[in-house]
Amino acid sequence: MNDGEIEVQYQPVMRVGDGAVGGFDVLLVWQRNEPSEFAAQAEASGMIGTLVLSALKQAASDLGRWQRAFPAAPPLFVTVNVAWRHIADAAFAQKLAIAMKSDGFAERSLKLKLTESAAPAGNERVQAVLKNLQDLGVGFAIGDFSMLNASRAHLARVPFDTIVIDKAIVETARNSLGAAILNSSVGLARELRVAAIADGVDAKSDLLRLKEIGCQYAQGALFGMPLRGSEVDGYIFTRMS
Repeated sequence: MNDGEIEVQYQPVMRVGDGAVGGFDVLLVWQRNEPSEFAAQAEASGMIGTLVLSALKQAASDLGRWQRAFPAAPPLFVTVNVAWRHIADAAFAQKLAIAMKSDGFAERSLKLKLTESAAPAGNERVQAVLKNLQDLGVGFAIGDFSMLNASRAHLARVPFDTIVIDKAIVETARNSLGAAILNSSVGLARELRVAAIADGVDAKSDLLRLKEIGCQYAQGALFGMPLRGSEVDGYIFTRMS
């Protein structure tokens, strides 16, 4: 595996209310193999931390450029998956802090997406790293969020401003129980005054349901395939026209 085989791609995240581009979710794509094989080999080789850091640097640079080219209120954002073990790694956190200082993106618009269920308990060093990154203007999103699994203790440890609702909840919202869980998740975001992104939106009926309950953002196949960095400007321009 080498860096030339890895590509950063961007899954569009749309504003539910007006259909404009709200931001992008970063995907690491290995050109040679399936995503599952890529993830397994990256983990086994110990390269995953380096690859994630490289993706963050690229995303930060691209985000600053897009915000300058396409000013919006609120500004465009990017979410990037980061594992808790990377946040806990002193070298990774230091390199990340350096990378975040130089790309001119709006405060909190680069969001580290952390899985709530994997949050470490009582790690003071991790809390210090989160605080340091927050002070640098980095935002945080809770990924794979579900009201069924949410832990108040874990949520309190992360200074998050966004939740990404698990795609399984969106998929099951076509029945009454699933709809209630989706409504509760969006309602919690509203009460906490944080943004909610619904993942796995593949049909117009899903989008209409999200609009009815006041979910702010959506991502999924309905809005197209992940984009290469060179394709993003055209995609944003088309959606603005």
